[in-house]
Amino acid sequence: MKNSKSVSAFTFEPIVAVNGVIGAGVSPLDRGFNYGDGLFETVRLDSCSGRAYLPLWSLHRRRLLDSCSRLLISLDPERLDSAVEQLLQQAVSHNIEQAVVKVVVSRGVGGRGYLAPESILATLCVGLYPPAVNSLANVQEGVHLHLCQQRLSSNSSLAGMKHLSKLEYVLARSEWRDKPLAEGVLLDAAGNVVEGTFSNVFVVLEGKLLTPALLECGVAGVMRRLILDVLAPKLGVVVLESDISLVELEAADEVFTCNSVCGIWPALSLSGAVLKCGWHRGALTIRLQAELDTHLLELARA
Repeated sequence: MKNSKSVSAFTFEPIVAVNGVIGAGVSPLDRGFNYGDGLFETVRLDSCSGRAYLPLWSLHRRRLLDSCSRLLISLDPERLDSAVEQLLQQAVSHNIEQAVVKVVVSRGVGGRGYLAPESILATLCVGLYPPAVNSLANVQEGVHLHLCQQRLSSNSSLAGMKHLSKLEYVLARSEWRDKPLAEGVLLDAAGNVVEGTFSNVFVVLEGKLLTPALLECGVAGVMRRLILDVLAPKLGVVVLESDISLVELEAADEVFTCNSVCGIWPALSLSGAVLKCGWHRGALTIRLQAELDTHLLELARA
């Protein structure tokens, strides 16, 4: 597979290592397989001067380890770092310049029953996958959204985490297959906007930048965290975490979705209805996209 040129971003076969062994499988007794008892991260991989790196890995790593603590899953940080480094070396050896790295952690092999054994080794699966094919066009031209009928249930003990129990998202994503619809908007039981099926949502309303607080459900995304802690402060913009109704989203001057792999996508319409922002990227959205590009360039040079 290795050659003098970089591998096409959309043709290479996934490379997956389970507990450090490339090509190994997961036990049918694994608690991630049986109960969704675990977590995952989906991470952007870039390359520069022959070096493969994960520009936002520190944020992914922190969320993953924090979530492991919340779920009482024992994961040695050095073991995690070693497994990720193994896949980075695979990317270099196969001349893969862009990819998605997926890190999956389950509580481990635990037999039948909800109660896990007292002594159990977490299963750690790290894989290299081709990147999304339409991200750049979506960044520059904007996207059309679907309003999902599936609602997210409230559970503050799981809110914010990227856990493996994703049936609500599977059902939501099955609601549409139209390629022009790039993402779906998920509401909670009260009808408030929570997030996309794989992204977070921001709106500009009455001059304020808002995003859902995610106290009862939803995933606290890495790109969301970067916007809150780095990008918006650099622009002198204060972000408010609060409830956002569907009416407010539809009336917003700007709407965008974001995640760590795809970046920031301006939203143009929702279930066929043109949003107030119309057929263009909003001014603040453009500024945040530019600040993100600058931030990623600085990380590449570090």
